[in-house]
Amino acid sequence: MRRSASLLGLVLVAAGGFVVLLVARLGDYPADAGPAVAALAHGSLRRAAAVPFLMGPFSIVLRAPFVWVADRLGAGDLGVYRAGIVPCLAAAAVLGVALVRRSRSNWAPLVAALAVLTPASVAAASNGHPEELLGGALCVAAVLLAHGRRPVWAGIALGLAIATKQWALIAVVPTLLAAPAPSRVRVALVGAAAALAFYTPFIAQDPHAFMAATRNEAHVESAATPETIWLAVASDRHVNVAGSPTLTYHAVPKWVPPVSHALIVLAALPFALLLWRRRLQASQALALLALLFLVRCVFDPVDQDYFHVPFLLALLATEVTAGAFPCVTLFAVGGLWLNFGVLHGTASPWLSAAVYLGWTAVVGAFLGGRIFGVRLFRGIELPALVRRAPRSLEV
Repeated sequence: MRRSASLLGLVLVAAGGFVVLLVARLGDYPADAGPAVAALAHGSLRRAAAVPFLMGPFSIVLRAPFVWVADRLGAGDLGVYRAGIVPCLAAAAVLGVALVRRSRSNWAPLVAALAVLTPASVAAASNGHPEELLGGALCVAAVLLAHGRRPVWAGIALGLAIATKQWALIAVVPTLLAAPAPSRVRVALVGAAAALAFYTPFIAQDPHAFMAATRNEAHVESAATPETIWLAVASDRHVNVAGSPTLTYHAVPKWVPPVSHALIVLAALPFALLLWRRRLQASQALALLALLFLVRCVFDPVDQDYFHVPFLLALLATEVTAGAFPCVTLFAVGGLWLNFGVLHGTASPWLSAAVYLGWTAVVGAFLGGRIFGVRLFRGIELPALVRRAPRSLEV
């Protein structure tokens, strides 16, 4: 039974990945990662470094060989882009396989499917940002490896995540709290070295392009989607945001973007102060990671569906490592689909905001309870197959 369920899980991982590839569209890729990936695929680090892409260089390096092969086979622009998605999607698939091995056989196939196929992962591929899958999977892996007493590998995974997308800095505190206290410095040092190993060659080749990309990344439109806490201070005036023609934005005061980003960065600080003397269980550290990623989405004025990829991966890992049926992950997937697949652009912005803040508050309460060891939702009756599961599958 266990082997057949695991085999079905592997099939679903592959099938889910194929679906994501099938629906992938270029999105931001031609204006963001595309030129740098193409330059590196043709062997020119200098030209790749001269492109001010708005992400870390690791996914650029990782995608280049796949893009080279696709280009040599005569694939068009979309085919070349989809080839570059493969290694990013593979990272999520490997995480899915690892979670399948930790989960109960009854719901292993569901775990496998949720690792690669959600509205957020589909949106990431469709918007030209498959690196969200890579970065999210690496962040979860860093926490699991840190808790598994593998500080060097945890540091490498954390550093590669930071070299994939800057938001991976959110994972630093959860990763350190998952590691035994004596190994935390080693995790941090290895992580810094791994990140610098990828950033340094690009910065050295063209520091001006790096600074330009940093300035562009720091500049954010004074606009907000309804799916954020900032709608209360937004006006009724609609704003066009470059690169996001399918989303509806409302104007917000100029102080909102810097304040929101400061809150996102500082969100981990209270947890670090409260929990530093403790070593968190795997599910607790993953719950903290998921909560911080959720805070990033809720507090970011220009919130988008694909921003939720790391959050969903961390939430799924939280429930699996706790030996629980992934009901909260399914709830979050349903809420995300309802907001961005049904309500956005068709319903009242206030309704969209109320629904979004409603389901994220429920998930946030669950994660907060998990972090501090408080059981919530005791009254929920799960199927019999779930109730037969052991209370914990901590590693």
